[in-house]
Amino acid sequence: MDNEFLDFNYHGKPDLLHVRLQEIIDQSQDYELIITTYSRCSNVVVGLLSKRVPLLLLKTHDCISLLLGSNERQLSLLKENPGTYYFSRGWLDYGRTPYAEYLEYVDRYGQKKATDLIKMLYGNYNKAVLIVTLGTKDIDKYREKVCQIADLFGWDVGEEEGDLRLLAIL
Repeated sequence: MDNEFLDFNYHGKPDLLHVRLQEIIDQSQDYELIITTYSRCSNVVVGLLSKRVPLLLLKTHDCISLLLGSNERQLSLLKENPGTYYFSRGWLDYGRTPYAEYLEYVDRYGQKKATDLIKMLYGNYNKAVLIVTLGTKDIDKYREKVCQIADLFGWDVGEEEGDLRLLAIL
């Protein structure tokens, strides 16, 4: 079994991610099975085809459903608090967090305009939740990052235990 991890910057460019995934699928026709853990987020998997090898796509709405174990759990949590922004270890290590985005805007536009932009983009959220998955080391480092983001926005902070059973069945 081989794994391929793609650059996190593809997350903000779904058209490019779709093209890259199709390239990888096309180059992987010597395997018995191709599994992609990309979900329906931005419809990036719609239209992916494998000429010879079966292609397995997970039926989750996005990576949050995957990390929480099911679409149903994500929807249940969303009903409890629709203003929740979820963070994972990978997102905090490699992604562009709202805090990092804010700092970029400060450098580019100054503090006042950056604050206005951030409020416009993230003003509907009121809670930052860390999804803690099995094997997360240095958990306090991730908690600190989430608290830093929550403090900037005045959000509440919470945690949810991750459930990787959808990956375990693979």
